[in-house]
Order: sequence, then structure tokens, then C-alpha cells
Amino acid sequence: MFERRLRVLLVLLGVFTLAIVVRLVDLQLVRANQYRDEVAVRMKLRPQWFPFVRGRILDRTGEVLVQDSPTWELCVDYKIIAFDEHGYRERLVKWWSRRDRYVRLGAVSNSSEDVTAALRDGIARMWRDIKVFAQTHDLDEAEEIVHRADRVVERVDRIRAGRIKRRQYDAIKREIVVREENRTHPILKGLDQELQVLARERFAGCPWVHIEPSSSRTYAADTTPFAHILGRMGRVGPGDLDADPNAADDLSEYHRSDIRGVSGVEYVAEQRLRGRRGRLQTDRSGRAIDDVAAERGTDVSLTISAELQRALYRLIQQEMPALEPSRAGAIVVLDVPTREVLA
Repeated sequence: MFERRLRVLLVLLGVFTLAIVVRLVDLQLVRANQYRDEVAVRMKLRPQWFPFVRGRILDRTGEVLVQDSPTWELCVDYKIIAFDEHGYRERLVKWWSRRDRYVRLGAVSNSSEDVTAALRDGIARMWRDIKVFAQTHDLDEAEEIVHRADRVVERVDRIRAGRIKRRQYDAIKREIVVREENRTHPILKGLDQELQVLARERFAGCPWVHIEPSSSRTYAADTTPFAHILGRMGRVGPGDLDADPNAADDLSEYHRSDIRGVSGVEYVAEQRLRGRRGRLQTDRSGRAIDDVAAERGTDVSLTISAELQRALYRLIQQEMPALEPSRAGAIVVLDVPTREVLA
């Protein structure tokens, strides 16, 4: 009887041991690559995006009519902009209370009340400093900064509401997270090389303030005669996102903060002028996993002669007063053999 029980016990132990060995083989050999990939994904930090330089527009002789110039933007984390919205305050206080992060805020302890007070004080001080910085360097009025922050919150709320409507959620908005909530948003734009250095120094104590590279569309002198030809830029809208021809490429696809050509050559040549943004993906140790350089857009050369265009614009300006009551006029010059539009 005893020997039979012992054999049964040994068989059960053998079965359990075999099951453990099989599981270990499955984890460490059969599915090792799968789990390694999952760990690598979880170790990744949020990617950094780098803007591209939009292509230039030139006349037939190579004169540059419009081009991108490098600028920088002072950006703030969305959760800081909307501190009292959608439970961000509780989440931020909990995050800053971990370990000794609260010391960076100037909090005496890591109690939620103390960290909340320190966060509020730091955020209020940040907004005051941004307004002073903007006014000192003739960037924006204080009211415009406030309106810009409010518009960011309104835009993200509209995006969230649209997602709730599309997915027919019955419950709470607060639980619907959109990717714009995990991004930084520009509050001051158009910083040059000197100002971006000053801004980095001024806001070094605010970990939620980021100075990010950008660009602005600049025009050559006396480009008024080309206004209707070159066209204008505008912010990407919901329709652009739905009909984005580059939706499958995350480096070329439209983001809600992007601008695009909405008229003239800027619109017609949008796909050529638009480049591809860069991306840097790192793990939590700071090691680069994926580093893709930004690609500038392709230049577009027009058949228009800048010299002739300006001369005809001045001519029509001189002649129009004598043609009252006419209020408008047009001149088109073609090169007959090539059918090119010269002006």
C-alpha cells in the first residue's frame, strides 16, 4: 500500500515537473523572440518628431520667391495646459509624488496637498514668465497667449467629442484618451536662434516646457504681385485628415497641428513641396532604437518671370485709375512656341 502511494506521488511530481519544464522551454526557446519584442515595445518612450523643411518656389530664372526659414516654438505639455480638466490634476500629482520628484517642484513633502500646491505655483509662474518673455521680445501680447492656450484645450475637446460620437460611447468623456493629450502644443511661435537659446535658459526649471524646432514660410521682397499665384497656407482640417493621401506613412501623414497649402501653387504642388518629418525613438535607457532624419520637400520652379510679373503689376496699377468705373483688370503673357505662362 505504501509503495503504491509513493509511486502515485512520484508520478504526480513528475507530471508537475514536466509541465514546468515544458513551460520554461516555451518561454525561453519557442516564444523567446515574441516576449523579447513585447519587452522592447514596453521599454520604448514616446517618439520625438522633427519637422521637415518645405520645398521652395522659384521663378523661371531661379529666383527664390518663397522658402522655409528655421524657427523654434515654445511648447507646453497638454496636461499642464489643461491642468484642471479631465482629471489631469490628480494624475500629475500622483506622478510627481513618486520618489523624490516633488523636490524638483519645491514641495516640502510628497503629500498630495503639498505637491498640488507646488504644481499650481509652478504652472502659474510658468504662464507669468511666458507672458513677460513674449512681451519683452515683441512676440505676442498676453491676451493672445491666453487665447492660444484656450484654443488648444477647445480643439482637443472637440477631437474627443468627435471620437465619442463616432464610436457611440455612452460614458464619460474623461476616459476617452486622444493622442493630442500626450503631445506638446506650441504657445509661442517664431523664435529665432538667439531667442530659442534664451528661452531654454529661462524655462530650464520647467520640465513641461519644451523648445522644439519648426519653420516659417518667408517670402522674397516685393512678392505682392505673386500673391494670387503662390497662394497661401492654412491649418490642416478634419477633411484633410480623412482624405490624407499619405495616411499610410506616419512620417508624411498630416497631424492636426500641421499647415498645408490651401490655394495657388502651395495647394497645387502640395505633395511635391511637402517633405517627411524625422523621428527619434529611444528606450528608457536613452538608447536610440529608431532614428530617421527629416527629408526636405522638393523645390518647384514656375514658368513665371519674376521681373516681367512685377513690371506688369506696376503697369496695371498705373492704368487702373484712368479706367474708372472698372475696378479690376488682368494681363496674361504666354510664350507661344512652348505655351508657357510668363506672367
